[in-house]
Amino acid sequence: MLHELLLALSGHPGDVFVPDPPPPAPLKTYRVATDFPFLHPAERTALDRLVHLGALYSVLRDFVDKNRKRVWTATLPSQQQIEGTAPVSPTGFYFFAFCAAVDDVLDEYRQLVVEAEVKVLSSLDLDTDGGRTPISWLEHVFGRYKVILSHLRQLVETIEANLGYHGAALLSLLNARTKTGIPEVRGVVLRLFQSCMTVFYKQLITWMLYGKLHDPHGEFFVRNAGVDSRHKNSVDDDFDLHLQAEHTRWQSQFVLDAALVPDFVPPDVADTILFIGKAVVIIGESKRPEAALVKSLVSEHLTEVSALSKSQEFRSLAFENTISKIKRDVAAILWDVVVMDEHLINHLKAFKACYLLGNGDLWMTFIEECAQLKMKAGARLSLVTAHELNSMFKKLVRKAASEEDMGLYMEHFRFRMPKSTSGQDSTLSRNYTEDLLGVPFTLDYIVKWPLDLVFTLSDITDYNTILAFLLLLKGTHMRLQRVCSSISQSFRAVSSGNSKRNVLDEDTAEVPREIWQVRGVMMFFLDCLWSYIQMDILESNYHILMEVVKQKERNEDETVADINAASSHSRPDFEDIRKAHTAHLQAVLQGCFLDPVMNRLIGGTVREALTLCEQFCGLVDRILSAGSWNESGSDGVLVQVRALREDFEKCTSFLFRTFSSVQTTSPQAHCLSQLLLRMDYNRWFSMSGNDSVRERGIR
Repeated sequence: MLHELLLALSGHPGDVFVPDPPPPAPLKTYRVATDFPFLHPAERTALDRLVHLGALYSVLRDFVDKNRKRVWTATLPSQQQIEGTAPVSPTGFYFFAFCAAVDDVLDEYRQLVVEAEVKVLSSLDLDTDGGRTPISWLEHVFGRYKVILSHLRQLVETIEANLGYHGAALLSLLNARTKTGIPEVRGVVLRLFQSCMTVFYKQLITWMLYGKLHDPHGEFFVRNAGVDSRHKNSVDDDFDLHLQAEHTRWQSQFVLDAALVPDFVPPDVADTILFIGKAVVIIGESKRPEAALVKSLVSEHLTEVSALSKSQEFRSLAFENTISKIKRDVAAILWDVVVMDEHLINHLKAFKACYLLGNGDLWMTFIEECAQLKMKAGARLSLVTAHELNSMFKKLVRKAASEEDMGLYMEHFRFRMPKSTSGQDSTLSRNYTEDLLGVPFTLDYIVKWPLDLVFTLSDITDYNTILAFLLLLKGTHMRLQRVCSSISQSFRAVSSGNSKRNVLDEDTAEVPREIWQVRGVMMFFLDCLWSYIQMDILESNYHILMEVVKQKERNEDETVADINAASSHSRPDFEDIRKAHTAHLQAVLQGCFLDPVMNRLIGGTVREALTLCEQFCGLVDRILSAGSWNESGSDGVLVQVRALREDFEKCTSFLFRTFSSVQTTSPQAHCLSQLLLRMDYNRWFSMSGNDSVRERGIR
């Protein structure tokens, strides 16, 4: 009977110990056969409890054998898998490591069964009393495995029941199971965890130090999206090919799968791991001498990462410190490749000149030429085309830009007419640019390697939103200035003629005065808004961005030894550029009231104020085209002018109150205070209260 018991403990039932329930039902336990005689109920219960270990062992052994075979044959799909009828089962390197660790635990159990058999067969062994082995001794020998095998079976059933525990996500489950107060279970789960972590660290080394991503089973949280950036970001005649990409290579070639990130790896650390690998890939493509420094990173940091894998427990502080060291060194090398070799500063200057109207002469002429294009297109009953816009832009660039800037503008900037109203084209920029040309347009920037690490298509979309707003604001400002000159000339002509004939009647004379007052109110508001955007938003934020980019910029003649010896805290890294550029763009959007919060709060009012200015200019143009103040219908004109003034003053009063209320809570609080100082330098808005500004007159 002892031999039958040892066989059952080894997972081989017989006549005495039989499976329960009988095959082919799934095995739950082994029990003493019901027809086995001469057993006391207490003995039967003790044997059933002991032999249950054999059933647990059998289930775990079948699990290991089945899944090991599946892992090795995963590259040879069966006919069912080809047809899609085979059940989905976990597989991969992590799962294989888990099975191997479970098998190691079962090996120790099997070895214990063998040692117990040796003692049972020995007539001189004191523990077995010369072959008369008591059940209590077997209970003592195998007692620890009652807890271990039971927990292992629960763990296996959990994994098989949830296919989400795949790849690196399996580490989260194992790490959670280590948080137990049972020492035997904790020790075994730590062994399983360490076995899977070995695979994790090998993938980290391959990705972070070599820039390779070998993940045939899709287990690592970094995955290749399969985008060939060298085709996407090259200058191509088919410009739409570049624009159809939702992201540039830095965002799309390698991406983070958040579902596979282990729970014990913080999101920012996972992003850092993604950044390091992408940076190593980018540096490896460069022909600069700094690319050779990546090889030194392997010898320098390989030992540190390998040492982490030797620890049974995951030490988060040591892990994060190691990742930070690697990231700092890689980012510093990437700084040389992107900033020094690709002249990033020149591209940022081009962005300021084109998207932020830094080249004022160019864009003032552009606005005037757009009016001519719109007029010509209307005469032929058609819309302005992208070809016309690009031809006009190139002509203006040749006149207004320097030779150095001309090549940069010609190569990288191109206008495009959106083909649909869906997607990212249905933004604020559509509404603003339609007023300029009657059709929406965007100014695209062709990003070439490795500048796609800094600029994304989302950034270009935001820049176009800013450009469209600035063009509308500047165009309205210019038109209002021209109205001033036209009014003066017309009024002088009328006054000169009337001095020889009859003087203007009182109602007719009131029209120019009212127009001058409205024009003064509108011009004051636009002057304040334009100077605020130019000086307090665009220039100040661009200066902050340039300070980061130029900080501790090294000479290209610096030797490799100097680079290695340089302190990591005394030199900026590539991440500084990306963060500074993102912060710069966000600050400009907020300062121009184009971010979602400010646009929802006051964007419509700002747009309404600009529309009222345009309506006022149109009204004045119609009056002037009539040829005489008397012939223009003074009564109707006064009503329209006063209505425009009343609506405009409501807008400006609302804006002032809103700016004052959000001044302390807005991220652009300092800038808003400058705008309020310009608008309310003489306390006019503050003292007006609920009274109409119009009734107080212009000071």
